[in-house]
Amino acid sequence: MCASPRNKSDDIIAELAARGGVIGMAAWSPILHRGNRKRPKLADLNDCIDHVLRIAGPDHVGIGTDLCDDLTPTPESWAPSYGPGGAFPEVRAGLGDWYRFETTMAEGLDTIEQMPALIEAVRSRYDSALASKILGSNIMRVFEVVTGA
Repeated sequence: MCASPRNKSDDIIAELAARGGVIGMAAWSPILHRGNRKRPKLADLNDCIDHVLRIAGPDHVGIGTDLCDDLTPTPESWAPSYGPGGAFPEVRAGLGDWYRFETTMAEGLDTIEQMPALIEAVRSRYDSALASKILGSNIMRVFEVVTGA
């Protein structure tokens, strides 16, 4: 749905589901934007969840926000880590300048303290059983399979 080298193709998402995995849906601006470089909203994340649910099914979608409270939230503050303009100057192969966004995360999720907003956004769109899967039980299932716990 969103053009970014970090996003997975529909074929990869289908293969991940076929193997029993879970894709973690992120609220990170560079992978949620739809070409306008404006800050995405949590509804945009839900739109992406809808898309992945159609491909992978309800047992293979989870949340993986990519939210790190220790990272700074604006492109100006990214320069020390990502180079001038935040474009990963040492990386080639088409990554381009996908860090040049108003903020790192979708509106309403600037810090870990705002996770309840993400939870509410998911619960407001999906029934309680599906929301429970998306918000953690799918990932717990994979952890149990992998760890044998």
